[in-house]
Amino acid sequence: MGKLYVNGRAKQELNADMVNINLRFEARDENSTRALYIVTEQCEQFLGKLKKAGFNLEQVRLADDEVSQDRYDEERLYIASRSVEFDMPFEIKNYNAILDMIRKEQYEINLSTNYYLSNNDEVKERLVQEAVVDSQKRAEQIAAALGRKLIGFKEMDVDGIRKRVNTIVLYNQSGSSMSYKSDLDNSNLISAPLIEKEEKVSVTWIIE
Repeated sequence: MGKLYVNGRAKQELNADMVNINLRFEARDENSTRALYIVTEQCEQFLGKLKKAGFNLEQVRLADDEVSQDRYDEERLYIASRSVEFDMPFEIKNYNAILDMIRKEQYEINLSTNYYLSNNDEVKERLVQEAVVDSQKRAEQIAAALGRKLIGFKEMDVDGIRKRVNTIVLYNQSGSSMSYKSDLDNSNLISAPLIEKEEKVSVTWIIE
């Protein structure tokens, strides 16, 4: 019996199916109360439009409220802001509908997004298995060159965590819509952003 320590890797590009949207309403005024009134009013109006379009407002979370004064501004204006965020399945028409509401109302909003996969754990598990298969192929080539035979593995390292396998196993390769309609017809044809996922493993193979 002998051992081979062989790395394996697998990666795939997938279209994101979820998006986190953060909207930060801002207003500037000489009076702090008036600045705060403006942002809360704009936020309320925007949420009303979302609700009218069929969006469930219970999905929206308050992220932050702030009123401050810019000491370096000659006008000494107060800056008020309110941030809300929510997660939604990524459908380009729904996403563009939200952007269209902002565009037409000319809200002063800072927009940030984070795209992700709803089945990230499943993707990770599948890629780990494919990485083990990749490691197995490399190990078989090395074993054959040494005139030895690969019979299985005892442990592997995934994300820096070593997992010990009690039994020797060889891996075989196997194979909501909003009612609001925007006029962004061309933009409605684009696809979701790509997310590249990659997994690397280090496997201890047993040879004889």
